[in-house]
Amino acid sequence: MARASFLFAPLFVAGALAAEHVHVIETEHYRLYAEGSRRDAEEMALLLESAWVQFRQFFDATPEVPKGDKLQVRFFLTKERFDEAVKALGGVPQGDVGGCYVRKTKTACLYRLQAPLWTRKALLHEACHQFHFLARTGNRKPLRLWYEEGVAQYVDEHTWDGRNLVLGALPLVSLEDNAAAAAKALESGAVDLAGFVEDRTPMDCSVAWALVRFLVAGNNGKSLANFEAFAKRMDGVRSEGPTFAQAFGHFSEFRVRFVRWLRKEQVPWMVVCGPWEATGRRRLRGGAEGGVSMCLPKRSVIEVAATLKLPHSGSWGGGLLLHFADRNNLTVAQVYPDRTLRIHRKTNGKIVPLAQRNAPPARGGAYQLRATCGLGRVHLWINERLYGPWHLPGARLGLCADRCELSFSDVRWKYARPDREDTPEVGGPLPRLR
Repeated sequence: MARASFLFAPLFVAGALAAEHVHVIETEHYRLYAEGSRRDAEEMALLLESAWVQFRQFFDATPEVPKGDKLQVRFFLTKERFDEAVKALGGVPQGDVGGCYVRKTKTACLYRLQAPLWTRKALLHEACHQFHFLARTGNRKPLRLWYEEGVAQYVDEHTWDGRNLVLGALPLVSLEDNAAAAAKALESGAVDLAGFVEDRTPMDCSVAWALVRFLVAGNNGKSLANFEAFAKRMDGVRSEGPTFAQAFGHFSEFRVRFVRWLRKEQVPWMVVCGPWEATGRRRLRGGAEGGVSMCLPKRSVIEVAATLKLPHSGSWGGGLLLHFADRNNLTVAQVYPDRTLRIHRKTNGKIVPLAQRNAPPARGGAYQLRATCGLGRVHLWINERLYGPWHLPGARLGLCADRCELSFSDVRWKYARPDREDTPEVGGPLPRLR
């Protein structure tokens, strides 16, 4: 855990930026200036320290920082405040970005985004650029933009449960789904890979992520040694080094291997509505106050199971998605604090009650949930008590949360055609670039 002291002081950044009371948190390696709540600032500080250890492992180096100084990170509540700060710090604000690393003042900056996951990704992304530049490049930009962005994109894909951070993850569900976007861009021809690796085509962050992930962690690790030599050339550690073709082979053959790998290296679950994120292996968290939030495997399944951890207080409700055709045609089974089980079906946008039952007592503050489907019938188990069957079409099962945030662990499923593992490894620890 980070060693941190918590200070509260006005922040002054040149004349262009008005003073604003912020939390100033100093950890072992960082000085964080964060607007907003103290709780959020403390979590950011803990996240940064957890990331620093993994950055050091990955880059096999530490940043060049004057003795007694620390890495500077600044967080703002609005895009307007962020833009003002970036200008004051000597940077140039960009358009649709969540953060930036200002090389002139060696400062990582970001602002609050719509989803907490996106804010954390922006924090990790810019902190990665900062560490990368100060530890490996002498604070100069790497030779290729796709490499520079791809490394940060690869690292910022993470899982976080408030204590444990895994960088370089392939999570169970993703609000961005870089893997799907990269596969689509490559297979549709929207991105010319040969031009992309030479920075002759527009930047595509999903393809950059996929390239770095493949070279670092894919292909059973066979490309890692060559990537290490290639990375030294990109970072300017060595003036000479292998070109892309010299490091990874004839380009046409490389593309075949890469695309074949990418088709399988996919996030297995999808978000239907609401914010969802992976918090670890087989663990998901999702839901919001605005309505029912849902997620489910991308492919047809015959079974879904999960442990629902009950909130300690407040109004809540959630459980399993029993059938899904689209957002206007679905069925949910949800348990509520009064131990009521309610099954509702939505047909062409109209919601009607399907059944209401008593749920069994919780065990250890949790419910064991499981649903199966087949031959047009769906069965539901709660703590091994059977409900149903109900005659429902299709083979789409998933998780749901009713106007609240819920955590699910031990998430498992069985595909209708089990031709691959039900869940990939979430990644980590990051390998070392020597």
